[in-house]
Order: sequence, then structure tokens, then C-alpha cells
Amino acid sequence: SAIQDGAQLILGPLLADSVRAVKAVAKPNNINVIAFSTDWALADQSTFMMGFMPFSQVDRIARYAGAQGYTKYALIAPRDKYGDIVTSRFEQTARGSGSTITKSIRFMPCDPAVINQVSNLKNPNGSVDFNAVFMPAGGTQIETISSALSYNNMMPAQVKRIGTGLWDDARVAAQPNMQGAWFAAPSPNARRSFEQKYMSTYGQQPVRLATLAYDATALAAILARNGFQKGSTPDFNYTALTNPNGFSGTDGVFRFQQNGLVERALAVLELRGGRIVEIDPAPTRF
Repeated sequence: SAIQDGAQLILGPLLADSVRAVKAVAKPNNINVIAFSTDWALADQSTFMMGFMPFSQVDRIARYAGAQGYTKYALIAPRDKYGDIVTSRFEQTARGSGSTITKSIRFMPCDPAVINQVSNLKNPNGSVDFNAVFMPAGGTQIETISSALSYNNMMPAQVKRIGTGLWDDARVAAQPNMQGAWFAAPSPNARRSFEQKYMSTYGQQPVRLATLAYDATALAAILARNGFQKGSTPDFNYTALTNPNGFSGTDGVFRFQQNGLVERALAVLELRGGRIVEIDPAPTRF
């Protein structure tokens, strides 16, 4: 119905199944889609995924931590689609920067028995041969794992916790055994103005994904203006959407790669005193 009414670009939807359904209608009609899902498998040269993907997060934190001297890792990751992809990416990036993974644990998601495996990370004499642990998990699962690390004498001050944007969560920041942990995500400072304006307008805090809709709408406006400056139609084509210089948004600069996945310039954040603190700013350009 939207296409029949003249839509030239579709923003959204959010959930993977909905994206799949929209894609099936939009692609035959040569209409590009900017979706908010994080299901990277749906991306292609007409469906651009704007959700917060783990790839840039893993690359950024692995390189930053390596530069700070954290070059020997343990790995604790869920055995699922997300865990598999971030584990593979982390191993690849770590090797590229001269780091090594000395021990690893893979567990079924939400399995509390993972805490019984944590002691296996230690050598027979109780020592460990790593100074950081990469843990791409969130919520109560990360609290369980981090507490088990401390229980086994791998305290945050001795074994740095390294993770992904799943830790961009006030509940994770409040966990005692996660203090000093590092992860990569869009800068909270960059979106503060948006959150303040949203609060002033609507009287409540925006949900985290609100910036995706806002940035996608702003991007559509910019591309439309650029197109009308050059001719008679909006610039919603593949070439314009994959501009290598990228675009500036409330979550920092971003650009769409040729495969349809978003690439973001990310900050490195630390969990400190129950807060999320920026310790290394995001680049302002690609």
C-alpha cells in the first residue's frame, strides 16, 4: 500500500520477520529499505540494516584493549548465533593485533551451570595465563559469570572484563564484579542532546532505539535534499546510501557498507561506580 501511494524509501521495520516480509515486497519494486533490526543475515544491496551490529563493537574493543596491553585472553561466550559470530570476529581481530586466546568456555544460553566451568580457566596451581576475559553476554547471565570469576579469585582489578554493546545497560553498570569493565558502543555523550530534547518534548526518556528512527529520518531528509539539488528526485539510490564518507547522527557517524550492513564509529566505555563512562572518544569521521 505504501509503495502504491508513492513511497520511494522505507524506514523500518524493527523485527527480523517483519524486515523479511517488507523486503519481499520492496525489492521487486526497486525500493530500498533502511531497517532497524540487528539480524545481519537480512542485509543486501537493497536492504540496509541500521541496528547496533556487533562487528564494529568487537573490532573497536579488541584493538583498544590490545593497545592497552591486554593481549592474553580467556573467552566465555554463549553457544548461539550471536556468540558464534562475535567469537569468530574477536578471534580474528585479536590475532590481527598480536593477541592470543589461551582458554575458552562455550555455554548454552541462560544455563546457570556455566559457573561450574569458570574454575577450569585456572591452571592446576591456581594461576591464570591471561589478563583479560572477553564475555559477549548480557543481563543476569553476565552477572552470574562475572561473580563466578571473582569467586575463583579472578577479580576485576586483575582480570579485565571485555565485552560488547550488550553492556550498555544501567543494570550491568551497577554490578560490583563488573566495575572497570570495557566495551565499545555509541557515545552516550553524542546522544545526550537528543535525549534532553525528547524529554522536553514528550515528558519521558526515549527508548534506546529511538535514535535509530530519528537518524534514519534525518538521513532520508538529507538524501532527499541532495537529490532535489541535483535533479527532480530524492537521492535514495544504492550509491547515495553507501557514501563512503558516511553520515553524522545522534549515535555518532555511521555509514552503510556495500553488503548493506551499518558501520559505526564507536567510543570505548567503562563501567565505573555504577555509571557508564566514556574513556576513549569515538572518531568523528571515517
